[in-house]
Amino acid sequence: MAVATNTHVLIVAFVMMYVASANTLTMSDDTVVNVTFGDFPSLYAFENADNTVNVTVIAYKGDSMATLQFDSTNPRIFQIVNQSSTYIELSPSAYYPQSFSFDVRGIALGIEDLLVVMTKDGASAVVHSVTMKVNLQPKAIMVVVKYVMLFCVVVGFVNMGGTIDLKLIWQKLRRPWGVLIGILCQFMIMPALAFGLAKLLKLDAPSAIGLVLDGSCPGGHLSNLLSVMLDVDYVLSLTMTSCSNILAMGMMPLNLFIYTPPFTEGNAQLETPFIEIGIQLVLLFIPLSIGMFFKYKSPRINRICEKLLKPLSGVLLVLLLATSLPFQLFIFAAPRETYIAAFLLPLCGGLLGLSIAKMACLPMRSMATIALETGVQNAVLATTIITFFYPHPESEIASRAPYLILLMTIFEGILLVVVYTFVKTFIWKPREDEEAFVDDKGDDPDVEVKKNGTTVTAMVNNGYLKEVNENDVDGDVKKSEIQGQGCQTDFDEMCFTNLDFINI
Repeated sequence: MAVATNTHVLIVAFVMMYVASANTLTMSDDTVVNVTFGDFPSLYAFENADNTVNVTVIAYKGDSMATLQFDSTNPRIFQIVNQSSTYIELSPSAYYPQSFSFDVRGIALGIEDLLVVMTKDGASAVVHSVTMKVNLQPKAIMVVVKYVMLFCVVVGFVNMGGTIDLKLIWQKLRRPWGVLIGILCQFMIMPALAFGLAKLLKLDAPSAIGLVLDGSCPGGHLSNLLSVMLDVDYVLSLTMTSCSNILAMGMMPLNLFIYTPPFTEGNAQLETPFIEIGIQLVLLFIPLSIGMFFKYKSPRINRICEKLLKPLSGVLLVLLLATSLPFQLFIFAAPRETYIAAFLLPLCGGLLGLSIAKMACLPMRSMATIALETGVQNAVLATTIITFFYPHPESEIASRAPYLILLMTIFEGILLVVVYTFVKTFIWKPREDEEAFVDDKGDDPDVEVKKNGTTVTAMVNNGYLKEVNENDVDGDVKKSEIQGQGCQTDFDEMCFTNLDFINI
């Protein structure tokens, strides 16, 4: 069966080599045939269903009999029913136009060409082609799935707004290097990386648009969830996510304007709906503002949102997968190149973010946070935009890339958490004085380190203290008294490789 299919593909490829090449055929130069499938630019069929196609031969000019037959560029997407008996005889003496019909059978979701092949005097040539689009069978449940996705996005933004502490964000923005590097990676590195992967792997146009759209998205809740599980800088993660979601209202349409035209040229169905996407992003700022309003209206709501952040993010993710994945199994029929792109985009994005943060000499926790925020884009937002604003079946094909990226990101994130937990439990264990310092300071920014210097001095003597604030130690330790070798920058934390504290 596989041999027969491959042979068929080779034959089709051989026939297509003769498109617009009448000089290589034994047909006479004055042979003319005009075929039309009506005023429709594309033909449609449903998966696992037959559809009747009407064709009209408007004119035929030739000196002998000829035949027309129909073929598919990819029989795994659609096939001609009873192809061996589906042919049209053309006679120079017949009257035209003449209409005929034949059946096509949709096999799987996809977009291919239906070829009209004319055979005359023992030579064959493709004289006409039309796009054939195979859609999924319409299901009412897909409407529910679409709005469940939108619900998850809106609830996630409300919850994010309820956890935003402007004081903490302002502290990060006062020394904005980590945030600026993260935004650089999210809105400059990731879209260019997605475009490069799409070109390198030669993805089809809808899949390439889905990949670029995902790479242009801001950070999502999954990165915040992973930052909590991996004990990195959650405040920086939340700050980067908040800033990127605000900037996405302008940067996302801009990146789509820059990187999608090579894939949409000549295809009006794939033109990027910039206005609709912009409106969608602006509207998503409303639930974010609602969450921020309730947070400052009631500190209790802030505590509830912070407690719910981790479990609610997990619940929304499980809800999204449980309600959509069983009805979107077509994503797993994506070409191998789409799988490779979905695996490489978050992985390479994270590594590039880590490398740039390393070159900027940021602390380890900030480096890990930037890597997470760069590699983990809001794939749910990308899938929602594609579902609402692109036509069928382009939307289903384009959504494969961000959906697979979501699954790959979850897989890679779980792997990181498992490895980190194993290392933390069995290989590397914090010392008691470090644990005491962390427990004393906690995650609550309102709880300050005690100024008696006991814990601080212990941390300094053991080299664990990465940041010393002269206002918190009553002048016992001054920044001018800190001597170190390594990178001394004005970033979020002071990064020293060999600490040497004097007169403590």
